Amino acid sequence: MKIIKYIKKKDNRYEIILDDNKYLLYEDVILKYDLLLKKNIDTTELNSILKDNIYEEAYNKALKYINTKLRCKKEIIKYLNNYDKDIIDYVINKLIKNNYLNNKLYISSYINDSLLLSNKGYNKILNELLNLDFNREEIINHLDNIDLNIWEDRIIKYIDKKSRCNNKYSINYLKNKILNELINLGYERTLINNCLENITSSNEDEIIEKEYNKIYNSLCKKYSSKELEYNIIKKLLSKGFNYEDIKNVILKNKNC
Repeated sequence: MKIIKYIKKKDNRYEIILDDNKYLLYEDVILKYDLLLKKNIDTTELNSILKDNIYEEAYNKALKYINTKLRCKKEIIKYLNNYDKDIIDYVINKLIKNNYLNNKLYISSYINDSLLLSNKGYNKILNELLNLDFNREEIINHLDNIDLNIWEDRIIKYIDKKSRCNNKYSINYLKNKILNELINLGYERTLINNCLENITSSNEDEIIEKEYNKIYNSLCKKYSSKELEYNIIKKLLSKGFNYEDIKNVILKNKNC
């Protein structure tokens, strides 16, 4: 039989001294075993107390993890991977019971953050949430509440930004580049193509001229005559410029 000599609260735990041994126990454990009232504890009960304290340790660790940002079940399980499965199951169940793990709230928050803080489209957000083990139907219910115009506006803003920054690609090459980037970001091909139809370039002549000069300066010391012209054409074709436009810019510069 061990005698309780001292109990003092420290944050969300209690420091308890039994004989000459000191323990830090969580409040739920203290209350479960009525340790504020008891004077003596036998060895069997002490072992049960210490075991339950590990469960509460894992739970409180998960609570601190959740306090930094919303977490899902998969993230909690991964975070507590040093604990036994029965402890993790206990933590998950207690978090759900206390509404710290709420699928609807997490999915809604994840989607809102993705819309505010990233360029992610419908499919990318869907796949990321599926990878977190959420139910497809539940995710789609949230995503389908987003107006189609929102996805279109995001695509148009992305296209506009990329178009304004373009100083080295032909309009056709740029369209294909943007299309692939937006597909990788999770937007629907049909929706992207509809938005890309309105892209035009008012400075295509300037771009091809600039690219010609840059390529010419990098190759003129290595090649000459027909070989130089062939390699310039090859480089400009790779950037999506029209063959006739390339020949015209070459001819123009020959006559200068």
